[in-house]
Amino acid sequence: AVPKIFSSGLDITEMCGKSTEHYTEFWRAVQELWLRLYGSSMVTVAAVNGSSPAGGCLVALSCDYRIMADNPKFSIGLNEAQLGIVAPFWFKDTFVNVVGHRIAERSLQLGSLHPAPEAHKLGLVDELVPEEKLMEKAAAVTAQWLALP
Repeated sequence: AVPKIFSSGLDITEMCGKSTEHYTEFWRAVQELWLRLYGSSMVTVAAVNGSSPAGGCLVALSCDYRIMADNPKFSIGLNEAQLGIVAPFWFKDTFVNVVGHRIAERSLQLGSLHPAPEAHKLGLVDELVPEEKLMEKAAAVTAQWLALP
């Protein structure tokens, strides 16, 4: 793990100059990760402890609840447009499900990375907490959900 980064997203080098078989397996693995997380019957809470661009944002979006460290240097978003890449439709759909059509549309068009306070304001993350309280808060939220019948 890299300090101050929740997930840096997909490894771009895996998407360049490889065989068709490699691309097929790579995207199958990415989709399987998303399907297992997004479709999980278990409660999932993302404790976003740093920046989370692109595929890292998708991981957080795929969770039931997102708590982010309250640090304006940390950002989160689907920034594929900044890389000249169109986000896959299922990235977009997951984003829309969390923040709504207009916010998602604008953010995807610009490839925006939202600082933590803005991400909270937009509904991209559910809560901001001090960095040192992040894991404690994530455990408390998880326990609260697990207490439900």
